Amino acid sequence: ESSSSLESPPHHLWVQQPGMYVDERGKTWVTVIMQLNYPQEVEPNLTVHLWQLPAQTETFVPHHLSCFSLEPSFWILCSERRYRASDARLWEIVAHTKVASTEQLVLALHRRG
Repeated sequence: ESSSSLESPPHHLWVQQPGMYVDERGKTWVTVIMQLNYPQEVEPNLTVHLWQLPAQTETFVPHHLSCFSLEPSFWILCSERRYRASDARLWEIVAHTKVASTEQLVLALHRRG
């Protein structure tokens, strides 16, 4: 039921302030979870969970601004399941769902071997 009403993922996400993005439809997306794992490699694995917020949500003050420096200033959809970030790195769309009335997008930094 929820997936039938789900639109395609945003084509563009531009940063408005740390942890907050806006898409081409004017929807606001907020980083609610950021998972950082340190495997054997030098570069950490990063997963970001974005939630689309209602239009009336004007301000969002994250608790720890420093962690948002890991996020790009924009994402552009470059294929059905990938975004290209402002730093040219590729992010996989791990999930795009709707839970209750909240659209959710989970992106993972694509690891090149």
